[in-house]
Amino acid sequence: PHARVEPRTLLNDRALYCQAAKQRYSAQMPDVTVDSATAGRVVRPRDPTLWPYESTHRSPVWIGLAIALVFIIVTVGLHELMVFFGSEPLYFYSAEVRIGSLLINGLLLGYIPTANALLHKGVERDLRELRPVLRRSEDEWRELLCETTVVPSAALWLATGIGLGVGAGMAGFDPLIRQNYSGISVVDPRFLWMLLHNMAVMALGLRLFVTETHVSRAYARIGEELVEVDLFDLAPLAPFARKGQRSVVLWAVLSAIISWFWFLGAALQANIVISLLVAIVVTSAFLQPVVGVRRRIRAAKRAELERIHGALRQERERLLEVGPETGEY
Repeated sequence: PHARVEPRTLLNDRALYCQAAKQRYSAQMPDVTVDSATAGRVVRPRDPTLWPYESTHRSPVWIGLAIALVFIIVTVGLHELMVFFGSEPLYFYSAEVRIGSLLINGLLLGYIPTANALLHKGVERDLRELRPVLRRSEDEWRELLCETTVVPSAALWLATGIGLGVGAGMAGFDPLIRQNYSGISVVDPRFLWMLLHNMAVMALGLRLFVTETHVSRAYARIGEELVEVDLFDLAPLAPFARKGQRSVVLWAVLSAIISWFWFLGAALQANIVISLLVAIVVTSAFLQPVVGVRRRIRAAKRAELERIHGALRQERERLLEVGPETGEY
């Protein structure tokens, strides 16, 4: 049997917070409860932006594409309606820039919450696969999953507020946007729609960043404090590596979408900062989930080596004690 390290944080320090959050959200969202029809599902508070993905069994990718399509249709329809009633058309360098920017902005609005939904689904799948090495009861496992996926409300609200402010600042002060919307009023529905889009994308992006950071840190704690390591079979610990790989893909796709602004020559000044932030997140999301379990494996190796050395020392001492008697035949 392997030595068991009692959790210092996940099931102790955050247990009261998670329990209170579950009670609060259960009162607000009575549909997310565990019953016979949803056996195995976990009662836990949900990020409100996940509602479109939780309300259907369809793949999150289709929901994200639907969001992007709705944004594109509303944007085009609003612009054409305003031109029809005599307003000035928006200025773009070329039709390619106009169409490309529209498609990219739609993809960003649809992809970011989709990445958040995929992140949550991946966490639940990983923790289910880790159950054999977690040695937790059903209730403890549910509590652990709750604590891993539930980001403190204060952090999400702070990210939302900063994102809304940054998005509004980008829409109001970036030279490229001011040039594109220079011929219309700030109360024009097209400008307000663009302002709302920028604020929503930045808020969703920072919420995804906060969620990713929280989940990655939780994986590191789980790997270091909760799992039981069998040095002869490390395959059950593979979900820690898959978590990092999955996050790299999610953030790399986001980076690829943003990079198309440079290809079109329509990149905002803030895009450089956003790209650098994404690069930092990709590196952290890839490495942090495995840091804890690597420490646990190293600790298990040291303990095993000490046990072997102790056994060898005892055997050597026993052989030395009986050595003189072995010389007679």
